[in-house]
Amino acid sequence: MLLRKGQGGAEYLMTFGWAILVVVVVGVLMWQLGIFEGGGALAAPGYQGFGTIKPLEWGCKAETGELTVSFINTVGASVGNVTFEGIACDKGANGKLVPAGDTILCRANAGCNKVPSGERFEAVVSLSYVGPGGILRKSSGTLWGASE
Repeated sequence: MLLRKGQGGAEYLMTFGWAILVVVVVGVLMWQLGIFEGGGALAAPGYQGFGTIKPLEWGCKAETGELTVSFINTVGASVGNVTFEGIACDKGANGKLVPAGDTILCRANAGCNKVPSGERFEAVVSLSYVGPGGILRKSSGTLWGASE
């Protein structure tokens, strides 16, 4: 009689073991087919990092390597002396201030011309500005998307 309890437990484990094995095999096959890739090079643009000056939109021209980024001032106060990769932006330069909530358009050569048009680019960028207290601040991070 005691042997039958062990046999029932073994059958239970074997049934669930086969089911788990089938799920694992199907998952590996789906991964190998690229179902979990999320769009590859044409994936939606994204960013990581940055402080209180955040990117809104960006694009990279493959033929020139120029990265154009539109930032928004979320500092809560006006900022000035805005530079992107060491180059003055369209606003916030030459003593002019960028009000809170306003956008700043910046361009720089980010070297993304090594990426063919339509392929994914990734650029580490840095923006510096003078905050409301007169202290030099930095907002940096990584941008990615499909090159144009």
